[in-house]
Amino acid sequence: MKKYQINEEESTPIRMHLLESWDIINAFDLASDLDQIVFFDERKAKGTEHLSSFVEAIRKGLKVRFKHFRNWLETSDYREISPLALKEVKYAWYLIGLNEKGELRNYGLDRIHHLTITSKKFEKPDGLNLKDYYQNVFGILNDSSIPVETIKLQFSKEQGHYIKSLPIHSSQKVIQDDENGLIIELRLKINHELISEILSYGDQVRVLEPEGIRKRCEGILNDILINIED
Repeated sequence: MKKYQINEEESTPIRMHLLESWDIINAFDLASDLDQIVFFDERKAKGTEHLSSFVEAIRKGLKVRFKHFRNWLETSDYREISPLALKEVKYAWYLIGLNEKGELRNYGLDRIHHLTITSKKFEKPDGLNLKDYYQNVFGILNDSSIPVETIKLQFSKEQGHYIKSLPIHSSQKVIQDDENGLIIELRLKINHELISEILSYGDQVRVLEPEGIRKRCEGILNDILINIED
């Protein structure tokens, strides 16, 4: 029997995703009564049915038209977008593209309906490298006015094991790993998505620097306490 070995260090993220999906398919194919032994996270966002259509439109350089629901306004309208890429953030998928004004925007696939691929061609902007654009961003929102900073976080020894096996970001570097816990360094823009991620670790994380993100986390925690007391 032939055997194959996967070199994870040399594999691209998309190849690793495909290999993980293949492992899942093989495992499920061998099992019966799956609903009794396999339990999925029911909070996963919808919209994956649009992935193949967007990939086709991006490759062919064709504009797409769809109805997009905006959660904060509770309204929806039709948009005609020049699709450039797809991005996954915490099991949710987003379309990155140029809107009607030529502005770079993102659209949650779970809020997209009535999708059609038009016959209108578009030219991709010269010099736009979306991989570099999101290199120092946690999540999907990239504010050009926010600088990239060095962030240091300390985790408990127990939580540190999970942080090492599932890094917060590709820029993550281990600074210290001993009986006192794990200290990591990140190079990121400090946005709301990053702060939410840090707060999700509760008392298992301590923000060491910079001071600005510590104060923002403290402010949010104080607001939570006020809401609880009310």
